[in-house]
Amino acid sequence: MTPEQAHSFTVACTYWLYSFPTLSEKTRSGVVATLSGTLSPLMTGYAHTLFSSRTTVVPEACYRDGAWLVLDLPPEIYGHTGRALQCLFKYFWQLSMVQRDMEKFPRLVALLSDEYQLWVTSEDYNFLTIVRSSGVSVIALTQGISNYHSALGSQHRDNVNALLGLFGTHVFLANADPVSNRWASELIGESLDVNYNFSSSAHDNGMNHSGGGSQTIRYKVLPERFSRLRRGGPLNRWQVEGFVVKTGGLFKATGENYIQTTFLQR
Repeated sequence: MTPEQAHSFTVACTYWLYSFPTLSEKTRSGVVATLSGTLSPLMTGYAHTLFSSRTTVVPEACYRDGAWLVLDLPPEIYGHTGRALQCLFKYFWQLSMVQRDMEKFPRLVALLSDEYQLWVTSEDYNFLTIVRSSGVSVIALTQGISNYHSALGSQHRDNVNALLGLFGTHVFLANADPVSNRWASELIGESLDVNYNFSSSAHDNGMNHSGGGSQTIRYKVLPERFSRLRRGGPLNRWQVEGFVVKTGGLFKATGENYIQTTFLQR
């Protein structure tokens, strides 16, 4: 036991052996009810097996042994408890990755989350700000940015934008969500277009000519373009179209920060 753990143990013992018994009955019952309600999901069923029993499924196995840890507790089957358990394990995993000794355990690791809006928490922002120096790659998949707004609340739109801005590479596929498509267009950027016009007319005294031009700023890729991308399947010969956008660099093929490409499903 480390000195810090010994101190925490002493504080806990002091509270439960000396402070807690002297509380009024009403206060004690409130403390017990709160504690029981918080811990009870971890003391039964699959939660007990994952978090309160002997197991080799620990975050350290990823960088120590190169292990793959797969969590499969979908909310549609395990309800709110399943989501809470996966978020809890993800938080422990994140702490383990940033606290490891990179010189002793330099292995690169990855966190892959499908339907990321189900597992996103406010702690993810802090993790993503330091993740690069911890040798961790984060891959998050979702069907649309509006899902994040629904998960975190519409009042946290700025937080969602800040979180998404920490990812270095974005892949946009066919999408019918206007919020996502507009966000993708804004991320790719805008360009200055110059439009010229010319007119000529004839009359008894000769010819009149006039010309002019105008400058407009428009998206390099319009939002509606994302709703027309091929989605794969036999009708599209198993081809999925998408745009890849990266931060801090240009694609050699386009000279831009984005490129349209095709992914093969087979």
